[in-house]
Amino acid sequence: MVDGVGGTNSNSIVGAESFVFSAMSSMPVTAISGVVSPGDLIHTASTLFKDELWMYASNSGVPDRILTLEFGDTTTTDQVILTIPGRTFLTPILPGMVLGDGLELTAFADEADAVTIMGNVNQW
Repeated sequence: MVDGVGGTNSNSIVGAESFVFSAMSSMPVTAISGVVSPGDLIHTASTLFKDELWMYASNSGVPDRILTLEFGDTTTTDQVILTIPGRTFLTPILPGMVLGDGLELTAFADEADAVTIMGNVNQW
């Protein structure tokens, strides 16, 4: 199997198909432009299959950035707030998390276009 960034993904489940995030068309990398909730739509999970998300964040700037992921809702109980250190590349933020039932994943950061995310979805 080939993952969304062009290499072989050794974490893939046998029989899974690999895709980029649903809101990212064919490009596996996007800058987070949203700075408030609900932020940018990243992925809508399948209603028929399970989606295993492998997501990484990068911050090419000097200051640390705050990235908020929202899983289906905008309440704080549905949020994960992460610090993405400055001058980092491919910081793992969702290492194989499984979503389904049409759940939407959105994201926003404390500065527009300061954090980029990339990764892929294994669907099984």
